Amino acid sequence: MRKIQLLPNLLTTANLVCGFLSIIFSMQENFIVAGWLIIVAIVFDALDGEVSRLTKTSSAFGLQYDSLSDLMSFAVAPAVLVYKSFFGVPTRLALSLITLYVVCGALRLARFNVQIVKIKDKFFVGLPIPAAAAIITTFTVAFYRYITQFPALRFFPIFMVVIAYLMVSKVRYPSLKEIERKRPFHYLVAILLILALIVVRSNLFLFAITFAYVLSGPTRMIKPLGKLFALKEIS
Repeated sequence: MRKIQLLPNLLTTANLVCGFLSIIFSMQENFIVAGWLIIVAIVFDALDGEVSRLTKTSSAFGLQYDSLSDLMSFAVAPAVLVYKSFFGVPTRLALSLITLYVVCGALRLARFNVQIVKIKDKFFVGLPIPAAAAIITTFTVAFYRYITQFPALRFFPIFMVVIAYLMVSKVRYPSLKEIERKRPFHYLVAILLILALIVVRSNLFLFAITFAYVLSGPTRMIKPLGKLFALKEIS
């Protein structure tokens, strides 16, 4: 039993290590490796939750440890990646943007820990922080090399304000756990597709998938478009 309980925490530790190493590689301006380490951290984050549920070893300790690891991998690491790749010279604007993102990420994690008993697994209130990290990371990895050709890309960090707001907003996002229960085949295909994209390092497709998920929350609030992203919730 102790070995079973140890496995989810080892996966969480792998998530934390990937986030920390991503920061190191970002400081060394190796943005490709830094970005993919964050993506791998997202995979470990998904796995530790699945393993803990399958082995029925969820605990308060695991919940807090997971949140601390997520803060490193999905808040601090993406902020450092954007800061080093999109801003050549430190400015007040740059520091303000990445600080706002980190603070909102921390608030999002704290709120999730408080609400987890109430919301069950039907939906997320606010954009999940792994999704926020994914869209920022995949965009950075895919497009940071084109900054000199398209100076408008330097305004991308302003988009972090939108992502930060969505994390702390009350916009509802479908839970992948609920999709797994209702449509296990679709869930399995999605996981295999994401793993395949990671293997071939297809930055653009990963960005497109993540961007579609980020849009799914706001569009579900618009009734005509909401049907496209509908996932039935229980009242």
